[in-house]
Amino acid sequence: MIQQSGLAAIVCCMLFLCSCGKSINYDLPDNPIVFQQNEEIINPHNSEDSYAGFTYNDRIYILYGTLNSSISDNDINHCLGYIANEEDTTDNTIRVYTLVKDADCNYLMVRNAVGFMEQPVFYRATDTQREHIATPEFIDSLDYAYWE
Repeated sequence: MIQQSGLAAIVCCMLFLCSCGKSINYDLPDNPIVFQQNEEIINPHNSEDSYAGFTYNDRIYILYGTLNSSISDNDINHCLGYIANEEDTTDNTIRVYTLVKDADCNYLMVRNAVGFMEQPVFYRATDTQREHIATPEFIDSLDYAYWE
């Protein structure tokens, strides 16, 4: 009996802890931006080095990094919209978010809203190439040649 009540107490504590705090709102805004990942960026220092990207506020973003440990729900600002799926036009699950600690939107987070175990990735504005900008501590660079 003691083991069952101990197990029940642990489960109750876990449920309580998991329900506390702010959670990310994965809902799309009323008028979501539909991003087209149709930009091709050529590294100006190596013409054989190219990247796919998308545009937001007249800035082109390409993949920069991954999550290096964990990200708090308090680090994510809001959902802008989703990246269009050319093969399935009804698919709006790949969402694009702004970050709280990046008021200039030098980075955008991209995450599958229905992929429970999938980790987000981070895109960086190409106009920041060769600039020393603040990178949030939870972003781990993929060390692409474009960003050298």
